[in-house]
Amino acid sequence: TLSLSGSLLDASYDTFENAQCGDFELAAGGCDANDARDRSGETLLFAPDYSVTFGANYDQPINSDLNFFADAAAVLSDGYVADSFYNPRNEQSEFAKVDIRIGLASASGNWEASLFGRNIGDERTISAINDTVLNGTASTFFLSRGDSFGALLRYTY
Repeated sequence: TLSLSGSLLDASYDTFENAQCGDFELAAGGCDANDARDRSGETLLFAPDYSVTFGANYDQPINSDLNFFADAAAVLSDGYVADSFYNPRNEQSEFAKVDIRIGLASASGNWEASLFGRNIGDERTISAINDTVLNGTASTFFLSRGDSFGALLRYTY
């Protein structure tokens, strides 16, 4: 079985007046007297222009008691603004993540043994950013989980 889905997104603020400025904007003089700026027309946070998801699933009986299966899924995403202060150095670039799983299962469905890998390319992406208020030159990044690999044994009684 194959699956494919995708999205195109053009998301921006209609109006967003008096948005708080980041320290880098204050230093560059890009804010008004109230340390605010107009972000109307700017792209929304965490809104990539496109994303595509592809999936594949293969199931094959080996004999009357045993089935083999394999699954894979891949996500490709355009980059996005990740910093609420729109600091250009804190943007997430385009990325791809891949998950895989292979295994054996009983034909009756009461047990399964599989190996899996999630985010097998160890693609770290930004899930949140906070600018450091004290000095304006540092940011705290929260990253998505890296790669993980494991085995699964499942028995249903």
